[in-house]
Amino acid sequence: MLDSTKTKTQLQNELAEMRQRVFELEQSEAMRKQIEEALRESEECFRKVYENMAVGVAQVSLDFCIESANNAYCHMLGYREEELIGKHLKDITHPEIVEENLQKQARLAAGEIDHYRMEKQFIHKSGRVVYGILDANLVRDAQGQPVYFLGSVLDITERKRAENTLKKYAAQLETLNTIATALSTSLELDNVLELILNQIGKVIPFDSGAIFLYEDAGLRVMVDRNLTRSPRGHLFPGEDELFAEILQTRTPLILNNPKKDARFKNWGHSEHIASWMGVPLIVRDTLIGFLTLDSNLPETYSSEQADLTRSFASQAAQAIENARLYARVIQDTNEMERRVQVRTKELQSFVNLTAGREIRMAELKRVIVKLRTQLENAGITPIANDPLLGPVDKR
Repeated sequence: MLDSTKTKTQLQNELAEMRQRVFELEQSEAMRKQIEEALRESEECFRKVYENMAVGVAQVSLDFCIESANNAYCHMLGYREEELIGKHLKDITHPEIVEENLQKQARLAAGEIDHYRMEKQFIHKSGRVVYGILDANLVRDAQGQPVYFLGSVLDITERKRAENTLKKYAAQLETLNTIATALSTSLELDNVLELILNQIGKVIPFDSGAIFLYEDAGLRVMVDRNLTRSPRGHLFPGEDELFAEILQTRTPLILNNPKKDARFKNWGHSEHIASWMGVPLIVRDTLIGFLTLDSNLPETYSSEQADLTRSFASQAAQAIENARLYARVIQDTNEMERRVQVRTKELQSFVNLTAGREIRMAELKRVIVKLRTQLENAGITPIANDPLLGPVDKR
């Protein structure tokens, strides 16, 4: 109700002030809506960025339970976000580093540190290991109190696998070099064959094995290891189906279920063999035999192991060939020495025979000279030009 004592001017001023306040309120409301809209857009933008970041990001409570996770984080670990929410960090951390990880997280949650970085091994939903570089940052409220922390993870699994593969290949190469050195320490065939079976176990797992070398009539087992009944010395037919396939392909042959392979027969006591690999022994493009490896476990051998075994077999085959050449050289040397000894005896006999003839000829000459002298003294002229004494005028 208007105050009747106020003048018209006062009323007009109050009305103007009211209109001004209404205008300011309208402006303030518009600004508030603009701010809310900007904030909403900003939050939406942040959410999209958060969801689509290439790096995995998770918000974690101070008691180490996941509160939210973006798509990259979920994909890295193989979970949906709803499966991760509430999950404790130790449940997705490799057991070997759980203690170290929890200690750092405890310091972060207590506000002792605001950030830490570490290479971490996570456990994927499938159970495999995922490697990542974790950056954990503490988030505080306006009063500086810890509220939660954000963890961003860069997935380096592929890089780590590549590094591990390179390390493995480097170790295998070093082992092969060591094996090559070991195989060159002997030129005795039996020793070389034993060395091959001793050294192959350093690069390829096996429970039993054998080495077959070609002979005119077939393939002979030259050495074996851990077979139920040793086939050493046994001659297998050269047309064996398994060996025939290896001969044709000139590459290792893997049977990860030999009991169900019709070609795997006539191998004696082989009931325990669950995996088998036959490897050709080739020297200068000539197949000289085979190396066979057996495992009591199924699915033991892979194409990668076959390639590694082929590299080993190349060195082994050369060592076998060197030992064979050495044996032939020794055999030829012995034969040559025997022949030299026989020839020496023959020459010595000839020399002895020649020396005896010369002695007898000298004695005969002396007798002839004596007889001629006696004839001449008796007034008898001897026959001229005696072939043993030469012409008369030259004596």
